[in-house]
Amino acid sequence: MEIQAMVKEAVQGYGQKELLTELKTFMQVGHHVNVLNLLGIVIGDMEHGELFVITEYCRFGNLKDFLLKNRQFFRDEDDEDVTESVRLDLLSWSYQIANGLKHLASRDLVHGSLSARNVLLGEGNIVKLSNVAPYCRPQHCKLTPKNILSLERMAPECLQDGGGTFTTSSDVWSFGVLLWELFSLGSDPCWGMIPHGRLVDSFECVRRLPTPKHANEELYQLMRDCWKHDPQERPSFMELCYSLHSMIPGKEVSKRYDL
Repeated sequence: MEIQAMVKEAVQGYGQKELLTELKTFMQVGHHVNVLNLLGIVIGDMEHGELFVITEYCRFGNLKDFLLKNRQFFRDEDDEDVTESVRLDLLSWSYQIANGLKHLASRDLVHGSLSARNVLLGEGNIVKLSNVAPYCRPQHCKLTPKNILSLERMAPECLQDGGGTFTTSSDVWSFGVLLWELFSLGSDPCWGMIPHGRLVDSFECVRRLPTPKHANEELYQLMRDCWKHDPQERPSFMELCYSLHSMIPGKEVSKRYDL
């Protein structure tokens, strides 16, 4: 089977230290079908930064740009088959993202910067999480310029008392916002609705987000479950996988994807 790969090397603005940190993160995360995987490394002259990291290549890019670029193909109000096909694609991607996040949680890791821009689409309609925050274990993953998210993507507890601590439960909150983003075909949640610095307004804005066009009430309720204020009341990624998988017709699961 042919495997497409991407090679990263230390260049100006992205040096050897950053590449080594990314390599350690890949090794920490391990291999999973719904996470961007490390394929290998090539070491040359380390003193001169000759380190090459080889990863999987997802030729369709990130989901945010893919949805925005192809919106016109997703919107055919007169063709029910097109609408249903779009919904099944979105459901499959959602399930796969939850599956990747379940893998991170099983390794006691959190993503820390979850959004459609950090999910890549490859061959066979397979999606993969990318840009997992380095050394991001629950209670130890802190807010940094590299993993900062827009306010509506951050769970309330992440910003309380300036703590900036991420957990699997805060990933669940961000996943709910990501679901809304997918089923609204790349729209920005709460765009222009939150006054600068008003954290309470951002949390309430998320809870008032309307049902996306391509989501039914069952899926919308799943999003709202992810946005519960108490982290303990949010579903786990195992529960989210089960719920999303059950929304995909059995014949479509076997026909479209190896889920």
